[in-house]
Amino acid sequence: MTNTAIATRAPAAPRGVGVFGFVSRFMEMREVARQRKALARLTPEQLRDIGLDGDLARNEADRPFWDAPQGWR
Repeated sequence: MTNTAIATRAPAAPRGVGVFGFVSRFMEMREVARQRKALARLTPEQLRDIGLDGDLARNEADRPFWDAPQGWR
């Protein structure tokens, strides 16, 4: 390869950037929204079964879909 070929090559896009990054992030946010809606529908007995109380579950379910903890990503 010549120096000219190297100089004219477009730089690679960083991971998670562009259309695929956008689609991936959009799908993550939809999944967070779905999970929070499901959490809001659980009965007090179901919440106890998974070790949550109603206030904690309500607080999590009320968070906006884009506000996902870093560990979820």
